[in-house]
Amino acid sequence: MKQKFFPILMIAATLVGCAGNKSKTTAEIDGIAFDSVLVDTVCHLTSDTNSPAFNIKLSLQYAKGDSAQAFNDSLLACGILMPDYMPDGETKDIPSVVNQFVEKAFKQYKEFSLPIYRDDPEHSQSLNNSYEVKTETRNVEGDVINYIATVYYYGGGAHGMGQTIVKNINAKTGKIVQLSDVFVPGYEKTLVAKLSDKLKEFFKVENDEGLKENIFVDSLYVPDNFILGKDNITFIYNSDEIAAHAVGEIRLEFAKSDLEGILQKK
Repeated sequence: MKQKFFPILMIAATLVGCAGNKSKTTAEIDGIAFDSVLVDTVCHLTSDTNSPAFNIKLSLQYAKGDSAQAFNDSLLACGILMPDYMPDGETKDIPSVVNQFVEKAFKQYKEFSLPIYRDDPEHSQSLNNSYEVKTETRNVEGDVINYIATVYYYGGGAHGMGQTIVKNINAKTGKIVQLSDVFVPGYEKTLVAKLSDKLKEFFKVENDEGLKENIFVDSLYVPDNFILGKDNITFIYNSDEIAAHAVGEIRLEFAKSDLEGILQKK
């Protein structure tokens, strides 16, 4: 029986360029523009369309223009796309990388899941996989682009895993903005205290004991997942990161005026 596997040429047919598409989810900055790679494809384990399948949907923005290569290099290296499926080699072209990414994901899926399915076809629902990435870009602070990826992965089990991954990237240099680029040395203790106070408001508790009942980390930390805005900074704890799955994603927003003393001065 011939197995159904989507070869690279078929996957390539799902890639769509969207140059010039300006919307509220696409940044605008001099010297750089954004295009998109779109993928919506599926790989069944066998030629039977009722067999388990891996669905992949991607909407990945990438840079074009004067500083595009440095920007895209940072994008590929920062974990927006699942590292397990990243292609080997030195490919830098984003559409080509995405093409190879999908091919590798399907190949690994079949190598792992097909033997299990053949041994136990009656309990195959857990072999269904889904991977979705939707991205947006914003430009609200100088040359910095907020690159925001909403990611969902399901690999069997009770529920999938959702994440928001944010990288603040300097459009001119391609450098990812780190917390140490934003805050003065020694900022951690003060910022953790401020995050703790915000979390108490979030959970509607009044003290540290109440907070401990709602989070499962022993020591609170500053997440490196943050959105750098013009007048504010938003820190993101993803679902299951510091609290129960039912709590979902936690976003804590601070006005920059509330962070005076630990913010670097321009």
